[in-house]
Amino acid sequence: MKIYGLHGNTQNKNIFKKINLDNFESLNLPGHGGEETIDYYSLENYALFINAKILEPCILFGHSLGGHVALEIARKNKLVKGLITLAAPPLSDTAISKAYLAHPGLQCLFEESPSI
Repeated sequence: MKIYGLHGNTQNKNIFKKINLDNFESLNLPGHGGEETIDYYSLENYALFINAKILEPCILFGHSLGGHVALEIARKNKLVKGLITLAAPPLSDTAISKAYLAHPGLQCLFEESPSI
């Protein structure tokens, strides 16, 4: 079964270059190391872009941003048979411009008596 590697933000498919499996293919997200771009960067648009490349049953391996893209694809594509995510922390929004902003609830981590 094919395994697709999806890299994290500000990275590209070369982070997977040491994975030497016949069934492994790393993909560049648009705007990350390849020539392909999209008009609006969001998890949904990244997922649509990568989803168009999935033509057979597969496993998605996503690192960081790639993990979030993999989750978005897996919710809708029945060809995705497995999912591995690494370092994909919760996002506060699916719009990339807002996604990595701190969630208001996180401030309780730095309080003597935390409560939300």
